[in-house]
Amino acid sequence: MQFNTTSQHQGIFQQFKNLFFFRFLFIELIRSEIVLRYRRSFLGVAWTVLNPIFLAVVLYFLFRAIFKFRTLGETDFFPYVYCGVLLLTFITRAIVEGSEQIHISAGVLRRIRFPSEILVLSKVSGNLINFFLGLLPLILYLLFTNGLVGWRLFLLPLVLIPVFLIVSSIAIMLSVAYVFFRDIEHLMPTLLNILFYISPVFYSIDLIGGNTRFLVELNPLNNILESFRYPFGAGLVFHPAYLLASSMFGFLLFCISLRVMEVNRMRVILVS
Repeated sequence: MQFNTTSQHQGIFQQFKNLFFFRFLFIELIRSEIVLRYRRSFLGVAWTVLNPIFLAVVLYFLFRAIFKFRTLGETDFFPYVYCGVLLLTFITRAIVEGSEQIHISAGVLRRIRFPSEILVLSKVSGNLINFFLGLLPLILYLLFTNGLVGWRLFLLPLVLIPVFLIVSSIAIMLSVAYVFFRDIEHLMPTLLNILFYISPVFYSIDLIGGNTRFLVELNPLNNILESFRYPFGAGLVFHPAYLLASSMFGFLLFCISLRVMEVNRMRVILVS
């Protein structure tokens, strides 16, 4: 199979075939991503677990102990906060790191012919593996406090599918834009920090009133966060219809991102 790098653009189905054909490269890139991330690190993979724990503990003491935050009722505050921190950390790191990959690897792409979007997808997937590792402390916490982890955990993939598709799509399109507009390097962390604070990570949306609540409710992460917390007993509602619609939207957005990459493939490689 020859991978097309000419000006003749490939169809979306051919792009999916290319991704499948290079699946072994994709797996190897993920493996290298995990190895290189923690090489020469004393604690290694433990940082995947420690970072969200530290942030969740700080938020717990700040809002629960100091400000006597009590709007969650009977909901255990630590799983509530930890779920939000873990999911938003994955989204932030995957988008920021994924958007840089084409620029960083431009020299390789000029010498070796393969779908450049694989670089972005491998970075997002590597962060997804770290995300799963970060779930271990939460599961252990639930085992020690409740004595069990329920069947609801099987609902977790239904939440993560649309998240993965949407995050991958955004990272792919930003990786194209990053080549032409380097300001994205500075703009994206700021926008993602704003997303963190307007998402119900450490507060309940019921706490907000007036016009501010209307603006916060426009955040598409609200229902995803609530559904993500549900398998861990930290959310009251699961939104299957919303997640189905999000998955369909995510797949459509993913197809669009592949087309954006295909149309700009040669320009991106040459300009980088």
